[in-house]
Amino acid sequence: MTAEYPDPSSTMRYPVAFLLLLFMLGILPGWLSVGSTGRGSVASKETPPKLSTLPTQLTRGETVAKQPSPPVPMSLGEKVLSPRESLLTSAASPSETPGRIAPPTEDEFPPSVPRTREALLDEAKMVATSVVQRYPESPLALAILATWQMLTNQDGEAEQTWRKVLAMDNRFLDAYEALIQLAGKRQDHDEVIRLARRVIEVAPQQEFGYLHLADALSAQGKDEEAVAVLQEYVSLNQNASLDVQKLRAKILLRLGQYAEAEKVLDAIPAHLAEAELAELRAALAAAQGDPDRAEKYLQQMETVTPSKEPATRSTAATRLPPEIEKLLADVALLETKAAKMYYVYRDFIRTEIYLRRAIALDPNCREARRALVAFYQEQKRYSQMEKALEEWLRAEPDRLQIYVGLAACYGGRRDFEKTEAILQEAARRFPENPLPLAMLARLYIDAQRKTEEAVPLAEKVVKLQPIAVNYQLLAEALEAVGRTDEALEAIDQAMKLDPGQSLFQSVHQRLLKKAGQTPPAKEGNAG
Repeated sequence: MTAEYPDPSSTMRYPVAFLLLLFMLGILPGWLSVGSTGRGSVASKETPPKLSTLPTQLTRGETVAKQPSPPVPMSLGEKVLSPRESLLTSAASPSETPGRIAPPTEDEFPPSVPRTREALLDEAKMVATSVVQRYPESPLALAILATWQMLTNQDGEAEQTWRKVLAMDNRFLDAYEALIQLAGKRQDHDEVIRLARRVIEVAPQQEFGYLHLADALSAQGKDEEAVAVLQEYVSLNQNASLDVQKLRAKILLRLGQYAEAEKVLDAIPAHLAEAELAELRAALAAAQGDPDRAEKYLQQMETVTPSKEPATRSTAATRLPPEIEKLLADVALLETKAAKMYYVYRDFIRTEIYLRRAIALDPNCREARRALVAFYQEQKRYSQMEKALEEWLRAEPDRLQIYVGLAACYGGRRDFEKTEAILQEAARRFPENPLPLAMLARLYIDAQRKTEEAVPLAEKVVKLQPIAVNYQLLAEALEAVGRTDEALEAIDQAMKLDPGQSLFQSVHQRLLKKAGQTPPAKEGNAG
């Protein structure tokens, strides 16, 4: 049965700016980006899900999610910046009909997933040599060849190949990261520093350049310089990752700057009770002369629950040897990169086949699953996108982004019950995260169903995250149940927190009219 998508004129809006949100969370078109403006799609006739606004994700002046433009080609990983459009245009494709290149031959992949080292390495070699044969002048193809060379410990050949990639495109960040890895392997800290500085010059928002630079400086005993590098990154990005904060704290402890180290550790959310964090806090407490507190953290290290991993591909009785498990994962990543390269050249048949092959090799390969969802979304194949998300959820039920994506699909085809159910499950699994609660409240408000349940949800969202857009959500929830005076108080608070937001002004005027009050005249209209 074909899903029925909503008429654009429908007044029944479903929750949240899903495409914008999914892009921000790393599910949708952002995973298809390599910096080129090349286009190519084979669109089905399905109608896209109708999407609405998300109160917890809006920035000033941004009140309604805009439909994103068609995504640019996929990246080889998360960190690639490769804008050489001359290599990525449709002219680079051997096909006269973009997106309809002949499918792979039967001998391109074995019929089943290999389970021996030799067979897996043979498949990896096939993938690497195949892409280079098809596109010998492409830096993307050479990057896949270099990845295979590293996989097979051909470090010298891999370094030469990565340098060829940079000669073709000196902003190809995967090449820098691989060369940094190879330099670190031989403990060439000077080369790591040189490469990391180049990364920061090319892409100052990329975290890995700062991390590698700070790590290499610290290895040379230049801890003060290392701290300054990390502080520079934190000043550019207030949401610096846990890796950055842990390295900062570690170096500050070595420098004896205990007060600064304590500030860094205190800023890390308490629920991230990782063993390494507990060890850092124990070292800080010991340095500050508090052995009892140090002992408490050392005991905590022993009781820390390991972070949940995705579901494994095999039961304990049939588990593969660890080296084969790792090789499966490595080959899956290699084939994901190949899929993304084929996407760049508009070979959409191979794109899908390689992504599915990667997932078959390693069901836990998040990059392949994200890229497959992104591919289906870009191709407007929404039923396959929904199925891919459902399969991913079964493999990894503790990942919030998947629930958000499924809510987008279910809401887009006006399935209130499924949308509600997936958001309720997300709220149950992530009770301290305001996002699923806000989405569920927005669903009830916009669908004009169960509006009385929206109020306690919105109140909890405000308690967890007291920002302006969440007070707006609370105001609309209170308005939906006729509590206009309380709604006015909530929107007043939103306006105090963000006085420049025009949407808050319009909600405020609407509520004043409902309360029988006269909205204030706009400046310039008096007289």
